[in-house]
Amino acid sequence: MNRWMNVWSLCILLALALLAMTSCSADREGSTNPTSPAPEGRSANLAHDESHHAPLEVKVISPEDHARAGAGGTFSVDLTISARSAGANDLLAAYQPGFIDPNSPAFHPGPDAFAPGLVVLLSTTPTIAGTPLQGPNTNLAGVFQINDTAFRHGRKSTFNSWLVGVPGFFGRGGTEATLTVFVVNGTAPAVVDGSEKPISNVETERFTIAN
Repeated sequence: MNRWMNVWSLCILLALALLAMTSCSADREGSTNPTSPAPEGRSANLAHDESHHAPLEVKVISPEDHARAGAGGTFSVDLTISARSAGANDLLAAYQPGFIDPNSPAFHPGPDAFAPGLVVLLSTTPTIAGTPLQGPNTNLAGVFQINDTAFRHGRKSTFNSWLVGVPGFFGRGGTEATLTVFVVNGTAPAVVDGSEKPISNVETERFTIAN
């Protein structure tokens, strides 16, 4: 008789243990329910991932982040735009090799004729009444003198370069500046108003304009 009571006791203990395991499992499933609030930081990570899954990729070659750039207020900005896949090549179809002579009418702030969707902003850009220079929101892509393109592994890329021709125009003597670069579809605006929708990552470099 005692043996059967021991068996029943063991069965009851096993049943209780199974019930407890089922309850814990349900709690874990509830904690990962899609309708539950997202963990802190999830939105920031998602935005970061979306930026790096844009069809185009921008890389700033010069100036490097936190670098002292150039000398005497003269420095250069060099960057590349690349299609992340062959399917994104069409977004760079209008990008062509070309030189913009600083003494020609084509040389001016605004969109670049050879890289029409490029946006380049510099925090130290002045505002000068009656000119296209309207402060830090001015698109400086149109003053990039050298523009080139290439195909590698079936993907199109560009090289775009600007050498500041007027020493100190954008600052000198240790002036800190922020460079922001991205690409939009079609033709970029002359002045950015915040409504733009980048089709590339938004690259930001903070640097110092050297003495």
